[in-house]
Amino acid sequence: MTEHPFPAIRFQEVSKSYRHGWRTIDVLNHVSFQVEVGEVVGLMGSNGAGKTTTLKILTGLIRPSRGEVEIFGTSIRNPHARQHLSFLPESPQFPHHLTAKEFLGFSAQLLAPPVPEKQWYPLLEEAGLMAAATKRIATFSKGMKQRLGMIHVLLAHSPLLLLDEPMSGLDSPARQDMIELLRTLQQQGRTLFFSTHSLEEALTLCDRIVFLHRGYLLPLQTSAAIWKQIPRLVRVRPASEGTRQSLERLPDVHWKTTAAASWDLYADHDKALNDAIRLLNQHQAQIISLTLPPEALDRILAYASSNLNHPNDRS
Repeated sequence: MTEHPFPAIRFQEVSKSYRHGWRTIDVLNHVSFQVEVGEVVGLMGSNGAGKTTTLKILTGLIRPSRGEVEIFGTSIRNPHARQHLSFLPESPQFPHHLTAKEFLGFSAQLLAPPVPEKQWYPLLEEAGLMAAATKRIATFSKGMKQRLGMIHVLLAHSPLLLLDEPMSGLDSPARQDMIELLRTLQQQGRTLFFSTHSLEEALTLCDRIVFLHRGYLLPLQTSAAIWKQIPRLVRVRPASEGTRQSLERLPDVHWKTTAAASWDLYADHDKALNDAIRLLNQHQAQIISLTLPPEALDRILAYASSNLNHPNDRS
């Protein structure tokens, strides 16, 4: 692997505060982290944790109150730093009177050097927008606008992509297509830094995850370490009463019945999960889904914030 003299992103003791009347609101508090070149790093936290503020500081849309931010070794205060990144906001806005093809053609001509149509036009096919290429953007759904925004981000071939909730508004097939696209970009050597509310997607895609909690950085963790701290949820339709009795003998597996005549099984770790699935197959139980429980992110945030060096509350 090629060694790079600077990380793609360096946040060093970054704080951001706003004045609201007589009060000072702290959005980020002494946040420090790095994203190495070629990494895929997720940014997670509850609403109001500071995720969008972090991304806007990286793009230069807002300035930090304190601290240093660098893109590939260049201070974000230098406009040249932004030549190396592309940004997709959570709800991208477009000139609705244009068609998708007109918008992309216009945007491609603004780049230096301009990107010829033969290079960007195939992206419409990859994003599933070819049939809508000549339709006005005003007719697009939120998911279609999200995919158009992703094409726009890719026009410049930037080595660093900043994405704010790139899966927002996408249905299941489109989400899977987006995941495959992000994997392809990583294989091309791009650096990806994106926010998401889906812990499952982050664990699937990311090398590491940055957790923010009330503006503080929680201990940075690898995806492998996070997997060890959360249970897996298996939703099944049991075949017999004997299934229940067998499950009760499994260590680290907990279950409860649901209103839909199915069971929810919680396996505390991979071995427990494998044991449960093996037993369910033996009893010919129907496995409906295998996911993370809805409370998984809250559990991770609670675990990580217990190791936080800074206080979370200010009076």
